[in-house]
Amino acid sequence: METLVLQTRDKKESVLLKELLKKMNISVMALSKEEQEDFVFGKLIKAAVKQGEAKPSSIAKIINKWK
Repeated sequence: METLVLQTRDKKESVLLKELLKKMNISVMALSKEEQEDFVFGKLIKAAVKQGEAKPSSIAKIINKWK
């Protein structure tokens, strides 16, 4: 199984893609604005850790402060 994340330019494109994917029996799920932000935030954190700019433990401490 593979997951793709797509961002359309407008509502018309989004509807067209959803219809096409459903006809191909491929499940479709729209993300809320908050879910989109969480996804991008996670990608940024992963990149920072990979590049040595941040430690996972430091990120965990910051996230725990927000809870």
